[in-house]
Amino acid sequence: MIQKTLGGKGTYEGTARFVLYASAASSFLWIPLAGGIFGVYQLYLYVVGGRFVHDVSLERSALALFLSILLVIVFAVLVSLSGFV
Repeated sequence: MIQKTLGGKGTYEGTARFVLYASAASSFLWIPLAGGIFGVYQLYLYVVGGRFVHDVSLERSALALFLSILLVIVFAVLVSLSGFV
């Protein structure tokens, strides 16, 4: 959704496909010391996958990833401040 806002031309199916492929790297996060490397590699796969699927620059793809993470953090902070949890 954020990729479309930033001028992306890809489909939602393509987005789901590269996000699911990149998420496979998270199955190795439990390995001590190497887990951090796989976490960084997963972020790299998100950026590169967004670049190719949506035909945008590397910077726009990284910005879309950063904005998505920021949106989740802001939502989590608002929920925790609301006293709902």
